[in-house]
Amino acid sequence: MGDEYAQVTYDALVKMRRQLKDIFGPCNERLMLKAMRLYGSFAMLNVRFSNEKILKLGMPKPPRFTDYIAGCVQSTRGLSIQQQMVVDFK
Repeated sequence: MGDEYAQVTYDALVKMRRQLKDIFGPCNERLMLKAMRLYGSFAMLNVRFSNEKILKLGMPKPPRFTDYIAGCVQSTRGLSIQQQMVVDFK
């Protein structure tokens, strides 16, 4: 992990609410907190996805994340977090 990485509670994020624009750029603080709460709840489930069943059904093996991360970066370049959330939360 990076030197500045820290796992914090949701209450800590709420206290940092006014700093979110400095961290993420232009954003709606309320929506960012909601998104982090949703993601945090999901992450705490500690669930791991397995491709085993879909591979047995004949689906092709998915690409490695490192094979398409450049496309993710390119397709979001110049978009704020809030603009990306419009797509993610539709």
